Amino acid sequence: MVLRFFAFLVICSFFPSSFSQTPAFPEIELEPVISGLTLPTYATTARDGSGRIFIVQLNGFVRILSRGQLQETPFLNLDGLVTALSGEQGMYSIAFHPNYKENGRFFVSYTEYPSNDVVVREHRVSEKNPNYAYRVAYAKDIIRFHPRAPYHQGGQLAFGPDGYLYVSFGDGGAPLYTYTPNFDVALRYDTFAGKILRIDVDNGDPYSIPSDNPFSQLNWVKGEIYALGFRNPWKFSFDRQTGNLLAADVGNYDWEEINLIVAGGNYGWPAREGPVCFVFPDNKAVAVPGCDNTRNYLEPLITYGHMAFEPAGGNAVLGGYVYRGSAYPSMQGLYFYADFTNGRIWALQRQGKQVDHKLLAETGLNFTSFVEDETGELFLLAISGELFRIKAK
Repeated sequence: MVLRFFAFLVICSFFPSSFSQTPAFPEIELEPVISGLTLPTYATTARDGSGRIFIVQLNGFVRILSRGQLQETPFLNLDGLVTALSGEQGMYSIAFHPNYKENGRFFVSYTEYPSNDVVVREHRVSEKNPNYAYRVAYAKDIIRFHPRAPYHQGGQLAFGPDGYLYVSFGDGGAPLYTYTPNFDVALRYDTFAGKILRIDVDNGDPYSIPSDNPFSQLNWVKGEIYALGFRNPWKFSFDRQTGNLLAADVGNYDWEEINLIVAGGNYGWPAREGPVCFVFPDNKAVAVPGCDNTRNYLEPLITYGHMAFEPAGGNAVLGGYVYRGSAYPSMQGLYFYADFTNGRIWALQRQGKQVDHKLLAETGLNFTSFVEDETGELFLLAISGELFRIKAK
């Protein structure tokens, strides 16, 4: 049965739209594909021509969806190695090497038991069974990050069009309501907290830092840093046509945002939240002096407010993908994103700095990830265990 959701609301973007005509946004519907997953958090493909979708579950299992059927035996079983005890711990992401079909290498991120470190680890598929990966054999630590609290872990992995592995980490702290020591770690250059990293997993042991990383030549900076100033860049993706990197950053008290990521970009947290200076909610003090100097910080593409003061908004943004499939021409070039807390789905259209976006659906579901298949078609995962296909009507 097809669940139909109708577009009905336009929300003002941070950059005012100045199109000669209001862009056409499609009406969409969600078509159920499968159910019965256990707390799915992410899914992607190996881009090996098999058409398989690999679904990450919070509990440390990776399941395979092949030809519309969910395989009974997990692709990867990390039961007992992953901790999901509190907060936002668990297994987050999987990324397949660009030459996976030849070398069988892939990478996962999760909260490790018992250290509670967020780790990025390399694994390999079995030489005999393409639907089974080794649990321990060939496993190798790539990066580990010890967060201050079991929140804002980030954990997204993706290979860019340049062949490098990009990794996101949140600021690793609890929600910020008053001054705490090291509250500004996302703006510092000596930690992975609140950063998107870029590393070369084909050279070095366990990796090398690309020479064209924005801070690779500065000995007082962690050269892995590609961009900084994030609270929890939970999901990011590359536009398969343009190569643009788009990331959603989950807000603290008031604002959610979508960012266009550039090398060396500083996106402001906790100096700024969304379009404004961040102030501590308890005493209304500005967190970082000089936060109103926007030359220091890159502005979001769009922001929306928390529902306490913007009922049409949301409380936890979920980044998605630019649609590059062929089944629905009316969706072409639109960036789809959603909100975890209320299941609202939006689409965004960019022309340079001109941005327009529109609410397409009210679903009431708790989505955890958009999914892009090998052909560029889009899907959505819900924490309740369902996978839906996004279709234009």
